[in-house]
Amino acid sequence: MCNLTENILAYNINSNTRIKMFIPKPHTLYLLTGAVQSGKTTTLTRFIRNRDDVAGVLAPVQDGHRHLCLLPGYTCHNLETGLREDNVLKVGRFRFNDDVFARARAHLLHTRAALIIVDEIGPLELEGRGLEPALSILIKKPNPPAASFLLVVRQGLLAKVRERYGKGFRHIEILGINDFRPD
Repeated sequence: MCNLTENILAYNINSNTRIKMFIPKPHTLYLLTGAVQSGKTTTLTRFIRNRDDVAGVLAPVQDGHRHLCLLPGYTCHNLETGLREDNVLKVGRFRFNDDVFARARAHLLHTRAALIIVDEIGPLELEGRGLEPALSILIKKPNPPAASFLLVVRQGLLAKVRERYGKGFRHIEILGINDFRPD
């Protein structure tokens, strides 16, 4: 765990910008997309403030390092530290600690919420690694059954993510950060 937890909580408490809450439609897949470092995670951090119906995983970057934060509770783990030969996941030029992904996978398998957020779906997940297979298991059998999902995805992977994860949902909506308007 790292001091990112305190930073996120302080950010939530001190932020002057509040994001309007929307009521998720049951059994809907929301795909939040945008360019790299366009504010997707920051927007979600604001959005979930004071909500008790949200669970999942956020992936903020703090001091240049990627983290996975388990929701609710903001338990954060650095994806780039504690690397050993037996726990490294490589994707492109990046190296991640699979032990952190294992914690997130276990967390997802026990997630219960009306809205389940997963930040972010990338090449690892599309290859069946990272947050997989837990994410696919959860999507096929959510708890509660009418749960909605909000998946964060970069624009270049949107079609692949929609194809892989969109089956079985009543509705699929594509969102950008501008869909989360400040009060």
